[in-house]
Amino acid sequence: IPAGAEQALPQDGCRGVTDDGDMVYMTKGANTLGFWGYTISTASWTQLADVPEGKHKVKGGTDLAYVTVGDVGYVYLLKGQGCEFYRYNTQTGEWSSLADAPCGKNGLWLAGSWLVYDGDHSLYAHKALSQEMYRFDLLSGAWDPDAIDGMPQAGSDGGKVQLGPGGCAAWLVGAVFALKGNNTNQLWAYVPGNGWHELDAMPETGTSGQKKRVHLGGDITATENMLYAFKGSKTNELWRCVPYPEPGDGGAMAGRTPIARFALSVAPNPMRHGAAIRYAVPAPTNVSLKLYDITGSLAKTVRSGWVKPGSYTAKLSPKGLARGVYILKMRSDACDLTRKVVIE
Repeated sequence: IPAGAEQALPQDGCRGVTDDGDMVYMTKGANTLGFWGYTISTASWTQLADVPEGKHKVKGGTDLAYVTVGDVGYVYLLKGQGCEFYRYNTQTGEWSSLADAPCGKNGLWLAGSWLVYDGDHSLYAHKALSQEMYRFDLLSGAWDPDAIDGMPQAGSDGGKVQLGPGGCAAWLVGAVFALKGNNTNQLWAYVPGNGWHELDAMPETGTSGQKKRVHLGGDITATENMLYAFKGSKTNELWRCVPYPEPGDGGAMAGRTPIARFALSVAPNPMRHGAAIRYAVPAPTNVSLKLYDITGSLAKTVRSGWVKPGSYTAKLSPKGLARGVYILKMRSDACDLTRKVVIE
């Protein structure tokens, strides 16, 4: 990121998020209010409207999430070292203040805190050095009053450590995948309604031979069916995780531990011009994806047939469908899931 008017280089609080298209949005951190956009196709930076100053500038503990509502993209920003919560409209270039994130027991969102969009209507935010996680409902614009149990302290490495510096998370087909950081290599998955599950840890030794664990600079992102993660901790290590492997492929960081469950998500939702249905199955099965209107009548069959274990994406077009609320049903030999879909 260029130094810009604030004449500072990116440091603590420097976080980024993509619009899944041609743009990356980033805060500079370093106790500044700098906010920038990077256009991938032209490899160019543009300085955008500063983050609102509020009670303080942008520091460690900040994180971003990108959400599309209709034709408009929004960047949600949780400002670290406090509880301030904002939203940036990518069309108007303006910030708006939202209800503060819950302050919880320690009152601060410290380095390692993260914010994740579930592709539907929820944001999940986890506080560092805490067992507290909270959900923000995008439809009501409010935080749930009660905390969700956060990432367990005890991991398979035998230590009892809380989420800390280097902590990060990404959403992939029905689950939050999170690195604990704080000088551990623990990788966890949070399945809404089904709690936390520890997966294979990121290997300690990289190709350079040095032994390092995830700390400052750690980060994770998701593609259609896999995760990529930086270890940080003054290394250049990049690792890949396949949480929904094909038979014989293995799973996780090196990897051997698949997520043995079914999953279903729709994004964007509400939708206007179309949406992506992402679903996962842990075993060979027949799967049908069908959309029903509020009377229970079948409105559209998206797919039907036999699939192997893995994660998949299907396109949902609004063509021939009236505006309103629908129910998407995923049916298989072993599990049925439903999601509400809104067409604007």
